[in-house]
Amino acid sequence: MLQPVGDDVDVYYRLAESLKLLPELRLDTLTILGPAEGDIAYDTLDGLIKHGNGWKELHFITPNSKMLGFAKLDMFMMDPYWRKPQPSTWKAALLERDSMVGSTKATVTIYHSTQASVSGSVIDPRTRQLFEQSVPRKKDSSKFGVAADTAPLAEKKELLVIARRGQGADIAERSRPPFGTNDIREWAYGMTWAEIRRQCIDYLDDKDDFYLSDEDDESDEDNEGSSGRWKLKENARIDSYNHVDDIEWDRTE
Repeated sequence: MLQPVGDDVDVYYRLAESLKLLPELRLDTLTILGPAEGDIAYDTLDGLIKHGNGWKELHFITPNSKMLGFAKLDMFMMDPYWRKPQPSTWKAALLERDSMVGSTKATVTIYHSTQASVSGSVIDPRTRQLFEQSVPRKKDSSKFGVAADTAPLAEKKELLVIARRGQGADIAERSRPPFGTNDIREWAYGMTWAEIRRQCIDYLDDKDDFYLSDEDDESDEDNEGSSGRWKLKENARIDSYNHVDDIEWDRTE
């Protein structure tokens, strides 16, 4: 979440929008370890398929099956988290994107692990199977995803979604204005990440309960000259690593 320069409203930028800060990204395969929360995982992948660039093939892995079973979740001043039949809906979205270059080869495939609570089982062809949700009849389509699907919610089996761009698709991100809606570069074009961080993150409101510890909060109330530089609470979660092999995948909700 960032507060654009010159604005007083925070904006929640998803992963697809954050990757637009890397317009030179050109990957054959982008692999993402998704979160355990089903609604967040679904929304993240949905954005990557509809708006993501910089990859020919996307591998999105989740530690459970909740992404395809959560109930519709209404959000304040945002579109609801509302799943649709998959992978047919994602495939249609990718085909629509790539049809502009006359390509009809875009595909989206979902694999479901056959083993519960076994890390990495879904990337092994011997321990996975194809997964596809049936498309409801037209009169029932508006109700799909409103209620939870208890079967995926109960399973602690990994999911792997593989999305492949169509042949000849332009995977490059636009590097110059004008940019699309919710693009960080609309207001940060020409700024480095260090500059964005300094102006939008490092000097947050010094009364922000998420970033300041209780001790810091109390001391700032008595210190009118406080600089306002944020300090993470002891229990605040951050990712810090120097190599991809050092990443610890959070598989819990």
